[in-house]
Amino acid sequence: MKKYFHIILFCIALVCGCSEKEPSEPPEPSEPPGYQYFVKIDEGGTVNRAMLSSGATSYGYGKYASLPESDVMVHRMVYTTNYPQFTRLNVSGTLFVPVDYQPQFPTVIFQHGTNGNRDSDTGITLMESFFCMMISSAFHCVVLAPDYIGYGESKSVVHPYSHAESLGKTGLDFILAYREYAANPKVSVSFNPEIFITGYSEGGQAAVALHKTIENTPSVKLHVAKDVAGSGAYDMYAFAKAIISSDKPLGKTAMSSFLWVLHTYKNDYHYSKNYADIFSEEDNAALQSIDYDLSYNKPYIVNFHDNPALLFQPAFVKAIVNDGDAEFLQISQTNSMMNFVPNDSLIFVYGTHDSWVFPLNTENAFQVMSKDDGKVLSYVQPDGDHNTTLFLYVDVVLNRLKLYLQSSYTQ
Repeated sequence: MKKYFHIILFCIALVCGCSEKEPSEPPEPSEPPGYQYFVKIDEGGTVNRAMLSSGATSYGYGKYASLPESDVMVHRMVYTTNYPQFTRLNVSGTLFVPVDYQPQFPTVIFQHGTNGNRDSDTGITLMESFFCMMISSAFHCVVLAPDYIGYGESKSVVHPYSHAESLGKTGLDFILAYREYAANPKVSVSFNPEIFITGYSEGGQAAVALHKTIENTPSVKLHVAKDVAGSGAYDMYAFAKAIISSDKPLGKTAMSSFLWVLHTYKNDYHYSKNYADIFSEEDNAALQSIDYDLSYNKPYIVNFHDNPALLFQPAFVKAIVNDGDAEFLQISQTNSMMNFVPNDSLIFVYGTHDSWVFPLNTENAFQVMSKDDGKVLSYVQPDGDHNTTLFLYVDVVLNRLKLYLQSSYTQ
């Protein structure tokens, strides 16, 4: 059976090894007949609760060291989804199952953040894996973490970065694949249609995209118990205008991520403007040298201006800022959450000094959803940047899960 490299690294980082205790019941054979979404499941290993407690302190979350209550089994699931270029695409995700599983708790789905490593066996990072194991162990629930298209089983395909439809669809199809798997009477888990969604950064956008997809697909008979979305790009057009019109260095991390968005617009939406008409002559030559492969933060390998005023052609900037590029406007709005009003509880978390995913994303989405009577709440980290706000996000997620467990949801 395949072992997860990131789980092995996790164990090494804690100066431990995976527990020798075997899972209480191994996964069933790879491909039972009659499944629409589920393809197969591969056994990973079991991480013990003592390791999780130690890890909480190692990652700076010592106050949660007492939370783990169960060892956690980690498996890899392969399932199918649809994508414009493919009618049936095999994708993958990580399944975290507590040994002391309690079926009354909701199914948790974690949408991971930006990952620039295309060759990883999974889209979820080491820190995110640890977070999912903590949740699974502390609350005795199953946690699903989809890889997204472009990682794991589907890494031969370029990840469509910040592509709302596929982020929502791969999340939903993982839930449906898990439901099919859990329906097998020979496995030790069951399926709870109450769904707790969460994610940070690209995962924040993916969390709201999944929430929207579930509410817009009543035939799946799922209910969003809670959605905690952290620092996501929810207003892609206002965000793009703010970046493109800036006249100061924004840093290579932020600019490489935005160029990845442009790569998605060109490759997945066939945005017609030529790169030579988007970038300055100097930057266009640099990016052309890597064949305009702007995915997975590849621009890091060449020199380019991280000041948008120097990076972009003035005519391109003018068209975007003055709403003169109808094609770009339409694509951006397609990937925004500004036309979604949640019927079920959505909690935003963001920092006021986030220079990677600007605060206007959350502020605009919250304002629109509140005005239209959406069931939304917002937690703000004053002076928080994209990294420091993570601590507030973790607090909110764990506290909301605790409230759910105590059957005392309050806003």
